[in-house]
Amino acid sequence: VVDLWYLYYTFSQSALEIHLTGVMAGNTLDSIQGTLTKYRLNGNNWVEFGTRNVNITNASNGTIFTWLVSSQYVKEKIEYKLTVLDNGGVHYFNNIGEDSHIRYNFVAGPYNAITPMGGDRHHFIPAASLRANGYDSGTAYAIRMVRLDHHKTGSYGSSSYVSECTSLLANKEYLALMQHEVNDLKSIADPDGRYTNLQTKYYYEIVECALAYDKLFGSNLFS
Repeated sequence: VVDLWYLYYTFSQSALEIHLTGVMAGNTLDSIQGTLTKYRLNGNNWVEFGTRNVNITNASNGTIFTWLVSSQYVKEKIEYKLTVLDNGGVHYFNNIGEDSHIRYNFVAGPYNAITPMGGDRHHFIPAASLRANGYDSGTAYAIRMVRLDHHKTGSYGSSSYVSECTSLLANKEYLALMQHEVNDLKSIADPDGRYTNLQTKYYYEIVECALAYDKLFGSNLFS
């Protein structure tokens, strides 16, 4: 067997890399040519943001191409269209129109200190509930989210949901309030289909928010 090989891709916060594996010694691929295109999610729409040509000859095992492209939006994807020539054979690869190579840029922090980057800022505790109880919603912790995810949260556009949170906060039921928010995110399936639900998708940001609100409320739940 001399023509068994595999192309795969990694899309980190700093770069897209194309890797080649399975090529036997002395039997490099003749050439790999094509284009890579980066898209950023702005609200609910993909916007093209740059292309890179690929032109590789005599490719062997390892990382064969690197596109240094830093993460600047809440959700980005790369589409590829490549042609591989090898020992007289022609092979075509593309993921045009697919969301198969995605990276996210989530963060938790004070609402006024984080930027949406094409998404939304979601208060872990509803802003109206915070204001009604004398807290500054501008400095309270929020999560940078994909807009579609944010619009699926219980507090988005639901006065009854927010009213329930406001009452829990007024009664100093801090643990119940934070569990209420976690349960809401856990009940929502990830629209991208990459995670079980929004609680797992934003797991680390939820932990940061819980610690920040524990400090804000002085509840000492996690000390």
